[in-house]
Amino acid sequence: MTYTKRRPVWPIIAVLVIPFLLMRPSYHEQATDTYSLKVHAQGEVYTKTQIDVVNTKHIQGYEGIKVFVASYPNGRIDSAYLELLSTYCDSETLKSVVAIATAETAQGRETTNQSNFWGWFKGGNRQYDPPREEMAQEICTGIATYYPNLTAETIRTYTGNDNPENWTYIYNWAISQM
Repeated sequence: MTYTKRRPVWPIIAVLVIPFLLMRPSYHEQATDTYSLKVHAQGEVYTKTQIDVVNTKHIQGYEGIKVFVASYPNGRIDSAYLELLSTYCDSETLKSVVAIATAETAQGRETTNQSNFWGWFKGGNRQYDPPREEMAQEICTGIATYYPNLTAETIRTYTGNDNPENWTYIYNWAISQM
């Protein structure tokens, strides 16, 4: 009885599968396509190319913050609230305020509060949820006064030591997107 050596099957599978994997858009392209027609805070429409520009940090300052807020999935900071925040915050404080809201409540998505997306407990009041104008003034003044430079220690204080590593990761990610 003659014994013949079998050919390996993996080269055939590789030839059939790899072209399909190469045709799929990258994760970055999938993510930016999702926002290709996202309405800007002022009513303008951003194309995929413009969102790619934001992702590469060519839009800076307030424009970069607006685009980040507008493109954040299911965030509850709308253009009017962002405009209100910008009247009380300087550019760097506004960036931090938006990043804190992202880390704390996914820009309001994970809270039932109407204005307090920061977990800000004025006077220890855990139900603190004033009108938006009052909240905008309070959060901008508070962050600028008490948390101008977030360090590991101030983050532990702000979060009550509740998962500060994850909070810091999300905060830094949000800052990098603006």
